[in-house]
Amino acid sequence: MVINVAYACNEAYIEQQTVSLTSLFENNKERGEIHVYFIDMGITEKSGDELKKLADKYGQRLHILSFKSIAYDLDVKDTGRHTESVYAKLFFGRIKGIDRILYLDSDTVVTDSLKPLWEMDLGDCVLAGVETIHTAKDNKAMGLLPEEKAINDGVVLMDLVKWREGDYLTKCFDYIKKYRGRPPVLSEGTINNVCRGKIKILDPRYNLMNAIVAAKAKKIRIVTGRKYYSQHIIDEANKAPVIIHYLSGFVNRPWCKNCKHPLKDEYLKYRAMTKWGKAPLTDKKVSLRLRVISIMYNILPAVIFAGVMKCMGR
Repeated sequence: MVINVAYACNEAYIEQQTVSLTSLFENNKERGEIHVYFIDMGITEKSGDELKKLADKYGQRLHILSFKSIAYDLDVKDTGRHTESVYAKLFFGRIKGIDRILYLDSDTVVTDSLKPLWEMDLGDCVLAGVETIHTAKDNKAMGLLPEEKAINDGVVLMDLVKWREGDYLTKCFDYIKKYRGRPPVLSEGTINNVCRGKIKILDPRYNLMNAIVAAKAKKIRIVTGRKYYSQHIIDEANKAPVIIHYLSGFVNRPWCKNCKHPLKDEYLKYRAMTKWGKAPLTDKKVSLRLRVISIMYNILPAVIFAGVMKCMGR
């Protein structure tokens, strides 16, 4: 069995990329071959060599592809605080010789076998992901109906046969062009709109985002006005995550000082296996705005918090 995994980042995220790769290899030693397709957004030659040596250490293969070699015709105008790498997943159909691929953001760690996810039957769906916490307003921005589900595209399993046959890349280009190179929510909005009706919703343990950690289903439902995963499913995902996704947010990230993420030690465990093991954590702090929102979320009743956020335009 060969598992194809893709990443994309620049030199600024090379520590997180190395930690994620280490966790992937450590927890899938007996699962056959892993072929990693790393989309290079501007890493140094030294970093590229180190990533390849890491794969060699575990007897796995790592292919480095430049972003422009597959996304040579991407035309976007604004990516905000992100780099164009967020759009890399749209172009995986151009990688020859593979029919399925699992994309992982660099700020993830893999804590268990990927075999069950990799072998999952997608039915007639073209891709699969974990539902993000979103509102009807978010859906409207992406061109979705209020009741439609939308996924976080930081972890996406893609059927590239269906992707190619359905010419989804052209559909993505059309969507991006519709918004003059500024699609809402960037690649996430693009994928959720273009692939609507063909997206399989995964258990949240396959993309345990910050917002799901210790989340209360009832509060999420009240705040967003939408049904989400049940409390039982959320609790089980927290007990046995397969992929932890350390998004920016209220609790900060585990490579930063004063991180309050309850699963930060999972990241630090694999960081300790890399050359950054004894390096100091960064001093980056959560913004004052997010800290205030976090306090309000924790102390205010859900209905009042939802009202406050609405007044703030969120």
